[in-house]
Amino acid sequence: MSPEWPTEALVTVTFTEHAGKTRLLLQHSPLPPGRERELCCQGWEESFDKLAEYLAQEAHRPSTTAAAADSP
Repeated sequence: MSPEWPTEALVTVTFTEHAGKTRLLLQHSPLPPGRERELCCQGWEESFDKLAEYLAQEAHRPSTTAAAADSP
């Protein structure tokens, strides 16, 4: 890391409802310009891609609550 890279950062995550779905807004600051910023943004994008993949898999998995309710 360059000496200009901050030693502390504030990451704020906000969840809001939008058209019946949940919107997630992530704010990370400070993020100084340069290669390290690009790598940081790439890391967040990869994390969100993995989250989207996980949520898509979970959406197709049978609900354990529904399965329990159907049991005698």
